[in-house]
Amino acid sequence: PPRSTLFPYTTLFRSEEKEVFGPSYEVEAINTTGAGDSFDAGFICAMLKGKEADEAAKFANAVAAYKISRESQDEGLSEKAVLEFMETNALRKSEG
Repeated sequence: PPRSTLFPYTTLFRSEEKEVFGPSYEVEAINTTGAGDSFDAGFICAMLKGKEADEAAKFANAVAAYKISRESQDEGLSEKAVLEFMETNALRKSEG
């Protein structure tokens, strides 16, 4: 089956202080509808909860990976489900 990597690392932003990358998850891509919106929502949610940008990036990539690995677009998405997903799914290894 096809695998989605959501890129090895996603550059989120660059400031004078640092550049932020978020590791991606290797999942089977079942339905990619809403992946970008899910990523954005995950990043914003984590930042509003006071997470640093690198932790928010990790969470956002997990939200998007969780979303595309599900068939149903009607399935709710909870923080608990994403945290469980993060514990049970492997991060993609960097190439290089």
